[in-house]
Amino acid sequence: VVQRFPGLAAGPRLLPTVDAPAGAVWLGNHFAASAGSTDLRRSGLIAATVGWLALGRVDSMQATAARLRAAFPEPAIARFVAQLSAAVAIFDPGAIADPVRGSWLDALAGRRGPPAPPGPVRRLLSADSLARAGDLRGALAASAPLAGDSAAQDADVFLRTALFLRRAEWAGNADSVELARRILHWHEQSSLEGWPIGDPQPNDVDWAFGTLARWRLARLLDRAGASDRELCDAYRNVARLWRGGDALHAARADTAGTRYRDLKCPG
Repeated sequence: VVQRFPGLAAGPRLLPTVDAPAGAVWLGNHFAASAGSTDLRRSGLIAATVGWLALGRVDSMQATAARLRAAFPEPAIARFVAQLSAAVAIFDPGAIADPVRGSWLDALAGRRGPPAPPGPVRRLLSADSLARAGDLRGALAASAPLAGDSAAQDADVFLRTALFLRRAEWAGNADSVELARRILHWHEQSSLEGWPIGDPQPNDVDWAFGTLARWRLARLLDRAGASDRELCDAYRNVARLWRGGDALHAARADTAGTRYRDLKCPG
């Protein structure tokens, strides 16, 4: 009876909303092994893929993404897997070797992307060109309307994550610490419509990169001389989520734990 519940497949993909990527991995893998519903298996593999990334386990992310692509050779899944690899390479340098090329995300790394991406994607790429030319405030101004247009952000599954990570980077480099700080909380805002049981959604990508956003937030605030609860919370969560990660992310977890203690954070 439980397996007939139409929203059941959403279960593991909802766990990141309560900050439980390890649960998303566990339940996702359990669903992926199901002999029944296709929705359960697809959603389970999506949840496990993004959960591994949130936990700093990039090799496990890649292995699970490969299982997802093999089990569901559909255009939306193939595109998601390729873009995920590219996004990790762009936003978390050193975390992945030999990323998949050929998506619009390549343009954010200074390479030529495919022609004619969706209009909202072109707006981000245009702003990114301004930033590459040294006009950080121009890039922030040009991308501000897109940052306030949630419907346009849905033009591509990776657009919202890329937009806010880039805008936070530009703001930080332009000494707009307060703006960067606000932006780096974007992944905490859910925009789910219905149960996430089908193809990957922007929220899946937001949550996958949520720990990276916390790491960037912690380093931003630390450099700015902050010593408040927001900084402590960011370091605490990075230490918690990445402590079992691969070498790069485990080292960051160690740094986060050390800074948490040095700052004499409560708890």
